[in-house]
Amino acid sequence: MNIIKLCSGISVLLVMGLPGAYAASSTGTVAVELRPFKLEYQAYAHVEPRNILPIRAAATGEVSTLTAVPGLHVGKGELLARLAGPEYDAEVAAARARWQAAQVALSTTRHNYPDFSTVQDLASADAVYKEAHAALTRIRAAGKVRAPVPGTVLTLNMSTGERVSPGTTLLRLLPDNGVWLRASLYGADTSRIHAGMRGRFYPQDGTAAIPVRVHAVVPPQTVGGGVSIACVADTTAIWQDGEAGTLVIAASPVQQLPAVPNAALVMDQGKWWVLLSDTHGLHRQPVEIGPSVGEWTFIRHGVQADERVVAVNAYLLFHADISRHYSPPD
Repeated sequence: MNIIKLCSGISVLLVMGLPGAYAASSTGTVAVELRPFKLEYQAYAHVEPRNILPIRAAATGEVSTLTAVPGLHVGKGELLARLAGPEYDAEVAAARARWQAAQVALSTTRHNYPDFSTVQDLASADAVYKEAHAALTRIRAAGKVRAPVPGTVLTLNMSTGERVSPGTTLLRLLPDNGVWLRASLYGADTSRIHAGMRGRFYPQDGTAAIPVRVHAVVPPQTVGGGVSIACVADTTAIWQDGEAGTLVIAASPVQQLPAVPNAALVMDQGKWWVLLSDTHGLHRQPVEIGPSVGEWTFIRHGVQADERVVAVNAYLLFHADISRHYSPPD
């Protein structure tokens, strides 16, 4: 396994099974070889919030108990605060009175049916009763503020004894699924990165790697052409805001690509070429190159396995026509 680091180690190309040193034939040619190839990106990544959930009061009252503290991890349904005080007690009493009145009205309507009430009357009384019961349930539940989802308490906006009204933010919660990994990748192949690609996050503290997938790709943000990606966990994971580590994204499955010696490549007019050798002689062939490792370079397009390329004096032979027609100045 060989590793090429690009842009100060921000991204990594991982290539497996490259051929070693080559031996050119007596004609100076080498056979193109198929070798297993896998491309991966490696980058520094950190955890940051993707959304913060404000926990708001649903009734008027005073904060009688505040069990949440910043940094505390809470589970779904865990008690965060309690509301009390005269105003809250009055709301509960009023809701209970409306429910009791609706209960009496429904009982009376049922008793009078069918002599003095109709089916419509029964349906209407039942609807009022159910709404009054739901309202009483809501106001009672509002007195116990609970975590709607698992998460970590970020900040407290209220303290014990303060008066609140419906809609007042009591605290802010960072949901467990409300964070993601952010990383910037650089290199010629970053255009291949897309949402849905999978990888692994290796925390700096040495804990087990976490499977992740790319959730979003942000357009280039740097003059170097880097792309910013956001990843989410593929499994249940509790990440802390600011946690950092190494992110490795698999950019391609293992595939077979042809490889040629670096000495076989010729740059001419901004393009890469090789000289193919066959029974008819030498032929210029444009190629699209991939990563280079050691003395070999992978070729994405342009050559096939078992074709022979010139690997000795390729540059001179490529420009042989120029040399033959070149006349030194007088």
